[in-house]
Amino acid sequence: GYIWVCAARKKDIVWEAMRTWRNQKATERFHKLEQMFLTGKTDPDFHGKVVPEGVMSWGEMVYRKDSTLEEYLEKYGIPVDWKYPVGSHDIVDADQWLSKDDSVLDIESGNYVPIDWRNCIDEYIDDLEEDTVLVAVDYHI
Repeated sequence: GYIWVCAARKKDIVWEAMRTWRNQKATERFHKLEQMFLTGKTDPDFHGKVVPEGVMSWGEMVYRKDSTLEEYLEKYGIPVDWKYPVGSHDIVDADQWLSKDDSVLDIESGNYVPIDWRNCIDEYIDDLEEDTVLVAVDYHI
């Protein structure tokens, strides 16, 4: 088995196990939400409600009527085209702070456009030495 930790060396991380686990949990959640919608009843520990369009939680539509598992996994799972199954919002190290919300200047248009966050994560992790320790931090500002 694996030990779930919040810090590990890059070389010790089993990326596919992370992807598999996350997609398994997202699949289970989809089926629970679907069942809540079909029965019109939420689980006692669920913070949300069933509405005609689907299931809401914390002000967000987390399940839409007639949605498929594939659609749900596209939004809440880890797609196979992500090289690293990391859903992080920011990357912080001693030299920089990169954010999913960052933008860059498009030379042709002169406008700022969002960065390609998936590519940013992939390149960042690719460039790390195998002994680099990665740490996951849950923060709220």
